[in-house]
Amino acid sequence: MQPHNHTSPPSPKLSSYMEGDIVSHRGRIPALIVLLAAVAFGVAACTGSTHLKPVPPASAPGEPLPTTAATPSRPAIPEGPAEQIAILSSDPGLAIDAAVGPMPRDCRATIEPPLSGPNRGGVFQCMDFALPSTDSSSLTIIAGHSAPSFETVFNRLYPQGKKLVGREVLLRTQTSGSHWLVYRIQSVDTPLKTELPYRADIWGDGSTSTAGRLILVTCLQNADRSPSTHNFIAVAQFVEVRS
Repeated sequence: MQPHNHTSPPSPKLSSYMEGDIVSHRGRIPALIVLLAAVAFGVAACTGSTHLKPVPPASAPGEPLPTTAATPSRPAIPEGPAEQIAILSSDPGLAIDAAVGPMPRDCRATIEPPLSGPNRGGVFQCMDFALPSTDSSSLTIIAGHSAPSFETVFNRLYPQGKKLVGREVLLRTQTSGSHWLVYRIQSVDTPLKTELPYRADIWGDGSTSTAGRLILVTCLQNADRSPSTHNFIAVAQFVEVRS
């Protein structure tokens, strides 16, 4: 797999199923980015309340979380699929520590995490975009559902809003051994699903590098449980290796 060239901004299709209807854009753009909202049993994964009970990680963590001390010299970690994600928090109900799986299908057409099965509440890496490493040439995408009706990892993400800015996202990969890749969240946004594909500040526009960029994608829940019309996006940048 070749990493995405940062000189050509990505445009994964965020196709949104709202009660069975696909949001159409009359072909004005080659692709849209919106997570699927319809789930098994007719429950909308991207609809519902922001007042959610704390949920456990989708899977037990594979490794203990790193200490706060950085390694004296940064080891070179080659590209490898993410296996674990952690976002620490003083509130245990908002801390994230979960396994990361491969997205079952390519993301350049549609970002579509599983809608059924034991892992539907998990998080997944888009394998047709750059794999995380110390020298990643382009952006990495990790996505997951949020839902009021079942437990998901990213039910803990969007309620934190702008408090996430400046916080760290840690990734352990198949190639990192006991080390973690550390990213710092630079911005969060809640764009309309119809607006997101046009956001060059998120996906890049060819004028600036997206090397080392990590994008977390989920849906923004509505307090009145109405269908979600917005995504929740966190954009982070690689900063160091930690063990």
